[in-house]
Amino acid sequence: MLFSNRLTPLFCCWLYLLAITGLKAHPGDPSKEVFFEHISVDKGLSSTSVYAITQTWDGFLWIGTQNGLNRYDGYGFKSFNFIPGNSASLSNSWVKALAVDKVGNLWVATSSGLNRYHRETESFTSYFHHKPQKNSLADNNIWNLFTDKEGTLWVGTNNGLSKYIPAKDHFVNYYIPSQPGQQVSNAINAITEDNDGNLWVGTWGSGIFKFNKETGEFRNFTDITSIQAAAGLYVKVLKYDRKGNLWIGTQDTGLHTYNPTSRQYKIFKKQAGDINSISDNGILSLLEDSRGDLWFGTHDGGINYFHSSNASFIRYQTDFLKPQSFQGHWVPCFFEDNAGNIWVGHDNGISKFNPGGMKFQHFKNNPFDENSVPNSNISLLYEDNQGIIWIGTWGASLSKYDRQKDTFTHYKHDPANKRSISDRRIWGICEDAEKNLWVATSSGMDRLDRKTGTFTHFNDIYKDNPAAQIGFPALSSTAIDNKNRFWIGTWGGGIYIHDPQNKTTTHVVHNPDDSNSPSNDRIKHIFIDSHQNIWVSTSEGGLDKIVIKTDGSLSFRHFRYEVSQTQSIGSDSPQIVFEDSKQRIWVGTEGGGLSFYNPGTDDFQRVHIRQISSILNSVYGILEDEAGNLWLSTNNGIIHYNPVSGHGKGYDITDGLQGNTFLSGHCQTKDGAMLFGGHNGFNLFYPQRITESTFKPPVLISELRIFNEVIEPGRAHKNTYAGESPVLSRPLYLSDEINLSYKDYILSFSFTCLDFTAPHKNKFAFMMENFEDEWNFTDGSKRFATYTNLPPGEYIFKVKGTNSDGLWNQEPAAVKLIITPPFWQTWWFRTLFISIILVIVYSLHRLWLQVKFENLLAMERVKAQEAEAIRKRVAMDFHDEMGNQLASITAIVNLINIRQSKKEYYIEDLLSRLTQHAQTLFYGTKDFIWSIDPKSDKAEVILLNIKDFGEDLFDRTGISFHFSKDIQDPGLTFPSGASRHITLICKEVFTNIVKHAHCQTVQVRAIADDDQLRISIKDDGCGFDRTLLKKNGNGLENMRSRARKINADISIESHLNQGTEIVLTILIPRKGEDKKKLILDFSN
Repeated sequence: MLFSNRLTPLFCCWLYLLAITGLKAHPGDPSKEVFFEHISVDKGLSSTSVYAITQTWDGFLWIGTQNGLNRYDGYGFKSFNFIPGNSASLSNSWVKALAVDKVGNLWVATSSGLNRYHRETESFTSYFHHKPQKNSLADNNIWNLFTDKEGTLWVGTNNGLSKYIPAKDHFVNYYIPSQPGQQVSNAINAITEDNDGNLWVGTWGSGIFKFNKETGEFRNFTDITSIQAAAGLYVKVLKYDRKGNLWIGTQDTGLHTYNPTSRQYKIFKKQAGDINSISDNGILSLLEDSRGDLWFGTHDGGINYFHSSNASFIRYQTDFLKPQSFQGHWVPCFFEDNAGNIWVGHDNGISKFNPGGMKFQHFKNNPFDENSVPNSNISLLYEDNQGIIWIGTWGASLSKYDRQKDTFTHYKHDPANKRSISDRRIWGICEDAEKNLWVATSSGMDRLDRKTGTFTHFNDIYKDNPAAQIGFPALSSTAIDNKNRFWIGTWGGGIYIHDPQNKTTTHVVHNPDDSNSPSNDRIKHIFIDSHQNIWVSTSEGGLDKIVIKTDGSLSFRHFRYEVSQTQSIGSDSPQIVFEDSKQRIWVGTEGGGLSFYNPGTDDFQRVHIRQISSILNSVYGILEDEAGNLWLSTNNGIIHYNPVSGHGKGYDITDGLQGNTFLSGHCQTKDGAMLFGGHNGFNLFYPQRITESTFKPPVLISELRIFNEVIEPGRAHKNTYAGESPVLSRPLYLSDEINLSYKDYILSFSFTCLDFTAPHKNKFAFMMENFEDEWNFTDGSKRFATYTNLPPGEYIFKVKGTNSDGLWNQEPAAVKLIITPPFWQTWWFRTLFISIILVIVYSLHRLWLQVKFENLLAMERVKAQEAEAIRKRVAMDFHDEMGNQLASITAIVNLINIRQSKKEYYIEDLLSRLTQHAQTLFYGTKDFIWSIDPKSDKAEVILLNIKDFGEDLFDRTGISFHFSKDIQDPGLTFPSGASRHITLICKEVFTNIVKHAHCQTVQVRAIADDDQLRISIKDDGCGFDRTLLKKNGNGLENMRSRARKINADISIESHLNQGTEIVLTILIPRKGEDKKKLILDFSN
């Protein structure tokens, strides 16, 4: 039971009456079934009591409440209230009326003064009544604002009518003159204008008056005295419609209409028991929408739509069973926005609806009305040959819906009645060739007798033929092929194929050892295409295609989901198979979206539907319209898909769907209507009647955040680096340029699209020009763009958006962004920096030249010292060696001359000695000249000279000579003069070996690395006792003396009869080492 027995009968009766009167707005006019969207204080509205609504030229919606003025952008509110001590705030927070004048100014009427809004500063200028000033407002308590056809603002106050004069920024006041014998009220509650430009005003206490704007006179014409009497004295609303009728809403005497041409009037009042009468006699508001339809707001009866064809009303009142019903009672205002949405202000906030009615007609269960859908869980929808809609549910058996009569008939399962339907859970319906209706349930197959409304169970038909019976009762689907054979799917028992002509039933089940069998025994859906291929959807077993061969046997082709293959079905749980008008096969899957069969490759391809931002996981139903578009019922609403373009459009609960999640029930009627079922009933609609809005909404950049702090216009912010100056001088959406510091490195822009139809469906594209080359796309759930560490420079942030139907406004909102660089990146700093660098470079260049000059002088001094050292060395060497030889030669020559003078002619010994000294002088001079050649400073040349000398010397003495070298750096060079000392040391050693070693072999090995050159001279001669070595021998001392001059060391290792090894180790000068010390050492 829906309600417990503790509910009183009176309360249940009240619920019943409310349900039957409020659930369906108007059975005969489904176009006026309205879906209301409600917005109240829980979404940011400042008060539940709403008195006025309007829209300014920039697209914002303004809502006047008992607690302030609210600006709405479709996603949130900004409130304006009276602030004590702030003359730029509202004069009072109780907003009674709103109007926009001919230049776009927003006027706000309150219970204490009139206000003009300045959007540049988001402030107000207030106007009050001042007795001494005749051009002040007529009264501070304002009831109504009206802008006439010329754009003039009229103010209905509690004490007269005021006209605003913009040029002088003051008012001209008009008062209704007193009537003979009675006091006239000047409380102006209502103002309207006729086709002749006359104003009509309704008063609180004195009825209706006609006002001539030219003369400023009020007149009470005799032709409406009867209306005055009928309407009473208390008028709440006046409106001339497009047909010239004057509508008069009164405090408690109903709705009146008057035609000035025919002078006919009519009164509409609430009639007890007549739901087609107006719902309340107190009429507070009236709207004629862009379609010409009339809507009335009442004091305690909600909304009324006027049916002009039969002068009746459709009521829209609170219905606790329908969250989408109207949620108010007291309705003081209406407003139609730029996109055609109608807004209603009431005692519980504001509501919005589409005056054209729902795009999708919604049928749902009403527990108090038998003539409604039996259960909200619709598992099956089927239209038979007579146009009757059959509805299968998960728990309320079977129902039929006669669309012509708008009636429901229910067939319920009764365990005590064998002729009732076999189960409450319905899974399949089909008609055979004899037009019998067969129903597959969770307990078997039933045949319906349409005349009697009784059912015959399948197995009872074949009770005498058990072989033809269905052995597994839990059925899940059924279909009939062109030979009138039944294909029956079960949930766990495979497939039954029944041939009624032969009265045989074949059972086909899954065989794990036979691939030519069903892939799974849990069957979800069976579909037979135009080629008589049987498509079987299984649970977790993929999709099977069955081909009937000419011999009657079955051939199975299995399609499974492959993770890495896009050329596969989207899921192993296909839900529905559909063949379109071009004989293309489409498969809706659970968790894998939509798939398309490619007969060329005999495989499936997953379909990506463009422009669908919501998650499309499961497709439960597929239908095709006349234009070849597919309509899909999914886990996220209904999708309209164009197979040619690949584009899709989504519809959700805000469009009137039963919900965003659907079930498998769906069908298409012969007249083109589509039906989709879900957990909350089913929807019926005609695809060709669903039109898209052409409204291009304005797009605004609404908010700037720096370090996540909202930047308010006209205020400095502590978290920014703009100093005391405000970042914004006016609201961001009005700003052309923003200047920020490079230190403001985290900033966000919020944006909005002022189409209020379905803000969550609005799409956006944004781009930071000069930083990005491509648009970034987002939807209503993410209306902001964040940038970090933008380089200093100039940028343009752009945003464009769509309406709720996806139509783009290609004119983007834009704001220029200038990020100032740090001082070291400014032109003046760079100029100064470059100048300083040039000065420094020039100074360093001068210093470098000076140091270079001094270094050259030093080098010249070093060269002079080196030359001096070389000169001294040459002189000393020439004196020590060549000088001695020349002196010896001179002495020998003198001896020869003496002997010859004495007639002594035996001079052979002297000649031999002269020859010896001459040769010594020659080779010595040659070596000396070689040593002062710069080429002789290279290690390679030194070692080659040593090698040549050794080979020549030891070859003449019969001693075997072996020379080897290992030098890592072929360009190794020693200081000038070192080559002579190294060569002479080695020659001295070679000479001593010839004289004293008595050896057979001499080995010389030269090894050079990064630090030293090591020359080893080793013989295999007699050796000697090192203890007997004369420490002060001339030859050894000469070698050590030469070694010291080149920073070298000599070591001697010798043993008797084991040979001798002498090692000369010369330190290699490092790069950059001062050679001056070496030169001085050589000169010692």
